[in-house]
Amino acid sequence: WKGAVMTKDLDVLWSPGDVEIPALAQRFGRGTEAHQRHGVWLDAVSSALPPMPAGWKTRSKPITGPWENLRLFAVDLHDLIVSKLKRWSAKDRDDIRFLCEGSPSPVDPDVLRERFNDVLGPPEGMEDNLERVVALLEGNLAEL
Repeated sequence: WKGAVMTKDLDVLWSPGDVEIPALAQRFGRGTEAHQRHGVWLDAVSSALPPMPAGWKTRSKPITGPWENLRLFAVDLHDLIVSKLKRWSAKDRDDIRFLCEGSPSPVDPDVLRERFNDVLGPPEGMEDNLERVVALLEGNLAEL
């Protein structure tokens, strides 16, 4: 990755029925003793909240580390960008720009459009945001 980015939270996507994730968020969430000790917190996000493309779980890659009782997966770059198109906050736009410009693997506009069309849930209000990201990737837009 180009540049350094520090995160304050770890987003964990969970589905109804995943009883472990909300329990972990209570123990390791914002403001907890674990957050104070480690400087980062776990943020449990419903998988229905950010619009995720179909198949996102199968494209997620495992992250290895020294932990024994934890399995972490990184969401695919294109899926992550699509998940940020609906809320479109300043932070989301900064994240998208960083992902587009700092990723060691290029963001493919065609794959981005394909994943956008596979979004689980209504993509209302997201299409203009998608086209802005594609314009950025193609060098036709300086700012999101």
